[in-house]
Amino acid sequence: MIRRLPVGPASGFEFSDFQLMASDVALAAGDLVEAGEYADALARLPFYRDEDHLAVARRLRVDALAGALDDVVRNAERFRLGWERAARPVAPNLAASAHAVAMVYGMLGHEERRAAWLRTTVGLGISPERLAGCATGWAPVFDALLALDRDDPEAAVHRLSVDVDDVELWRHWGSGLWRPWYAALWAEAAALADHPDAAHRIDRSRHAARDNPIATAMVDRAAALTAHDHEALVPFAITFAQLGCPYQQARTGKLAAAIR
Repeated sequence: MIRRLPVGPASGFEFSDFQLMASDVALAAGDLVEAGEYADALARLPFYRDEDHLAVARRLRVDALAGALDDVVRNAERFRLGWERAARPVAPNLAASAHAVAMVYGMLGHEERRAAWLRTTVGLGISPERLAGCATGWAPVFDALLALDRDDPEAAVHRLSVDVDDVELWRHWGSGLWRPWYAALWAEAAALADHPDAAHRIDRSRHAARDNPIATAMVDRAAALTAHDHEALVPFAITFAQLGCPYQQARTGKLAAAIR
């Protein structure tokens, strides 16, 4: 319906809200292609022409989860300059994008830049205490992804401290959008850390991840990890490639090599 409307003063907010929410929902569903298309449509809105921090915010999240690290670094600079030009407004809705950038710089080994983007996340309106907890949904996801990338599954288990079925956390739509990704990491961290409850966590994660094919594949891959089944792991690289997630595709190869 909204696509039949002209973009103008009366419809501008609706176009913005539609595109950003559509990108978020597609990201929750593990459809990185569609999430990216909506993020790009958001960036093309005429009233974002001089507001780069608004234009690229959703694209940063999509590319961070996909593993397009170079694209994240390039757009992060646009985000930073746009936010500073706008006098660094408090905008908690953009904080997940800044935290995604911090994760990417952590993966690249740039600790000073990671620290700077963590400060930006706080500057956007997320307190350090909230950032260190699980209430946002996205903060533990990005932190656990980084911990696993650094081969520190114990840190990832510690970071994912809230149960995957915790009603108080996941009943909120904002955090609930991140539950499939959280479930996948909850399972993988337990598998790699040889957690005594790993098999049970994997079984319970399947339900939370069920509508996100990338998260589902990550849970299934975690099951193969607990079984030390190299042959079962290898096909997941193809699965992640087909799902448009080169980061998990490459990670599958590393995990498979580690258990040969």
